[in-house]
Amino acid sequence: MNAMKKFAYIFDSTIRIDQADIDAYNIFIQPLYVIIDGKPYRDTIDITAEDFYQKLKDGAEPTTSQPSAGDFVETYEKIKAQGYTDVLVFTISAKLSGTAQAAKSAESLTDGLTVHIFDTGTTSYLAGLCAFDVVKFAETTDDLDAIHAFADDIFGRIDIRFYVDSLEALKRGGRISSFQAAIGSLLQIKPMIRLVDGELDNYSKERTSKKAVKAVMEDMRSVGPFEKVILLHSTDPGIIEALTTAFEAAYPGVEYQLAPLCTVIGVHTGPYVGALAVVTKDKHE
Repeated sequence: MNAMKKFAYIFDSTIRIDQADIDAYNIFIQPLYVIIDGKPYRDTIDITAEDFYQKLKDGAEPTTSQPSAGDFVETYEKIKAQGYTDVLVFTISAKLSGTAQAAKSAESLTDGLTVHIFDTGTTSYLAGLCAFDVVKFAETTDDLDAIHAFADDIFGRIDIRFYVDSLEALKRGGRISSFQAAIGSLLQIKPMIRLVDGELDNYSKERTSKKAVKAVMEDMRSVGPFEKVILLHSTDPGIIEALTTAFEAAYPGVEYQLAPLCTVIGVHTGPYVGALAVVTKDKHE
């Protein structure tokens, strides 16, 4: 009987995961880049989420950049040197970043390694938890069709809904006009955004932060019950308090974790944003 294929694993840096799990499964992290004042920072290596969001508060206007194909080739060569023949690569939504395409392009530049791309359709710590579930499943089988089916199922049950407390980044990114931003600020309008089909969709709005965070919690009832719950935040203490208070009031006794929102989303939303991120127990529309 042939030995079971042993896979290597790559998570891009937006697919957040605990360091203990990285070490336990020898997971390789491929950083994206955050560019501030013309200087590139490797996400999670040269700049932390706390540093990033503080720079936003201080007036920085960052952009992000995907890893290059050359960056992936360098990682692939390290993986080959450890004796692997196959690697599973988990990336941020291809509609938010070209990271998946860079990973695929690098395969043609690397001999002796088969690359399997898993577009999570999402990002941040919840994507990391789900990708890690796929890793644990892959450790039990060499059936790639089964692994893909497992991944499609769990990533298809992710739902993330944000509320944005400041309109400046949305204006800068072209998601709203300057006029809309001015009126919205005057009237305390707080946009609500859903990450759906791999894209950010401005699906609703509320007057005041308190109403917006409550609405996010209530909106998510339509897709429950939940298997996993993460409250994502921009490291701002006020946002964290508002999220936890609203969630505990809406879902008493339901367990949750807190985690920083990744920099790629922060570029779009600014330094004052919170989100309810869930994996539902059943597939949803």
